[in-house]
Amino acid sequence: MKLFLYIFVIFIINQRSFSQKINGSENVKELMSEYRYGEALALADSLAGQNSSNTELLYLKARSLYEMKRFQEAINTLNFALKFQSADIKIIMDLITNYKNVGEKDSTIYFGNQLIQLYPENIYFKYQLADLYIQYDNYGAAINILLPVYLADTANFYNIMQVANCYYQLEMLDEANTLYRKAIKLIPFEKNAVSRLANISIKKKKYNEGIIITNQFLEKDSDNTSILKLNAYLYYLSGYYDTAVVKFNKCILLNEKSRFTKKYLALSYYKNQDYFIAEPLFREVYESDTTETEICFYLGVSANRSEDIDTSLVYLNKTLDKLTPPGSYLSLIYSELADANNKLHRNDTALVLFKKALEASPDNHSLLFKIAYQYDFYLKRPFDAYKYYKKYVQNTSRPVSNETDETLSMSYFDYAINRINQLEPYSKKKK
Repeated sequence: MKLFLYIFVIFIINQRSFSQKINGSENVKELMSEYRYGEALALADSLAGQNSSNTELLYLKARSLYEMKRFQEAINTLNFALKFQSADIKIIMDLITNYKNVGEKDSTIYFGNQLIQLYPENIYFKYQLADLYIQYDNYGAAINILLPVYLADTANFYNIMQVANCYYQLEMLDEANTLYRKAIKLIPFEKNAVSRLANISIKKKKYNEGIIITNQFLEKDSDNTSILKLNAYLYYLSGYYDTAVVKFNKCILLNEKSRFTKKYLALSYYKNQDYFIAEPLFREVYESDTTETEICFYLGVSANRSEDIDTSLVYLNKTLDKLTPPGSYLSLIYSELADANNKLHRNDTALVLFKKALEASPDNHSLLFKIAYQYDFYLKRPFDAYKYYKKYVQNTSRPVSNETDETLSMSYFDYAINRINQLEPYSKKKK
């Protein structure tokens, strides 16, 4: 009888404990449903502390942490829960989400692969992993996941488009082209597939193919500005500037007033020699991005040919300024070219380049020394070197520091003084 009572008491205690766990989880869920995540976290933490292996409570705690944007703490909690339920889909899915939020790409991909290994027949997990690879620009890995899925169901539009998009990003244009064409056989007027086919025709310079497919689309939806803009651009690239003008103007009427549209409308007018119309368009485009040298040039030319000479001079001079690098930068280029030519024993060429460097940056007095040294060391013309050593010293102060040139084992200034002293007697005799 005592044994029976003992067993009965243990049973009641266990039942109460189980009931508390169930009620506790439900209470946490109720708080979460009311968006009271701080309270839900506190309760889940308290209940999980009493039974740290309760994966349901750990999961709810992690979800609350996630909703409070405490992603790293959520990751720690989920990894702990995974020790007790290593194949729990919810836990792994939430780990993927949290790792993605903290930017841990390798861990995100690792758990994406874990789901595929645990549940190889589940296509959803394959789609999810492929999407992760695409988000990380690893299109080759995405294709490896998606291609078997596509081959198992070649009539699935989503599969076709996903594989085609990956091929497109990898510049595998023939493969992408084949699949996009298959896609539009399933859904004839699917905008994204048509747009990609048009862009492939542009990349491969097969403009007529792009014109045909965009025209077919526009017969059904003539006001679709994204395709109309591509269609107009294809006509522009093909040299049909009159048609391009009409179509780009239609884009404008349909409120497609992007910089791209205005730029190529202006260029279409320009190619048709309608400079008076092109000029204000080029001005508007240029003012939206004053860094574009090409538009600055076309604006200047259009103004000139419209007899707006003052405007023309302003923008053509700006074009020159944009095309010509700053003197210090140009000087550095010439100086580096000179050094490279010396290494190839083209010493006369190097001298010319050092002098061009000095013309580009007259205040860079170290170039006087380099020209002197070029005459002296490379060309064995010491008396020409003497003149430049003198100019260098006259325009340079003796350096305060003891910094030396690695090649000369002394500063430029000290070396120049030494050579002037050595050459001066001979220079006087030569005179």
